Amino acid sequence: MCLIVDANVAVQVFASIVRTDFSPIQKALSNGQAVGVYGGKLKDEYSAIKSLRGIILELDRKGSLRKVSDAAVLEATKKVESEGRCRSDDSHIIALARVSEVRLLCSHDRDLHADFTNPRILCPPGSVYQNPSHRQLIRKHCADGKVNRRRTRASGTV
Repeated sequence: MCLIVDANVAVQVFASIVRTDFSPIQKALSNGQAVGVYGGKLKDEYSAIKSLRGIILELDRKGSLRKVSDAAVLEATKKVESEGRCRSDDSHIIALARVSEVRLLCSHDRDLHADFTNPRILCPPGSVYQNPSHRQLIRKHCADGKVNRRRTRASGTV
């Protein structure tokens, strides 16, 4: 598991229509080089996007997306919020990154970028993919097809 896709770009990343900015991410997900994670509030955000419901289920079934324990993400979210360091309103994304040990984010939210790359909030800090010039991040975080398939520490399951 190597990637978190924020809800603000989920349609662009997961839609079957290839988007130029996210085509390297789409290709990595489809060929098994990358596996995305979701859970907790992000799962709810995905569910609220009606056009994604079937796509998310299909990606989950084929192993391109893995669900992380909602309870583990919720517990970690409370901890992130109690620390009071985030400038974004996306403490659930930071929590998901901590629980899943994923350090690659696809997002257009600048405040979340600052949080995700801040070592005081996420250690080790993460990287943010926004366009094809960042394709090297896929190789860096997804280890050239050797996707991190470890189980999450907090829940023991994905």
